[in-house]
Amino acid sequence: MAVVHFRNHLEELKQSLQTDCGLKLTIRIDKADYLVKLTYIQWGLAQNSSKIEIADPDGVIISTMDKTKIDKDYQQVCSIILSDWKSRKATKK
Repeated sequence: MAVVHFRNHLEELKQSLQTDCGLKLTIRIDKADYLVKLTYIQWGLAQNSSKIEIADPDGVIISTMDKTKIDKDYQQVCSIILSDWKSRKATKK
């Protein structure tokens, strides 16, 4: 008998964005400033594919990451969102 453990990538992404990045998360799209879409597909035990897309408040995709690495790319998602947010605030002044 084999024990198979699959990571819950959505939970890891949520925790990273809330805890490490300090972002507030919502499930209401109409209240969100940014949308982060995580697509994760697993074929068998060793093969998987993942993709993260980030859309800005205007709905424009500002970043796409294929074949993501869990910890490193979640930190990158945070950096992308915070950088875009800061640039938007700077242009509004």
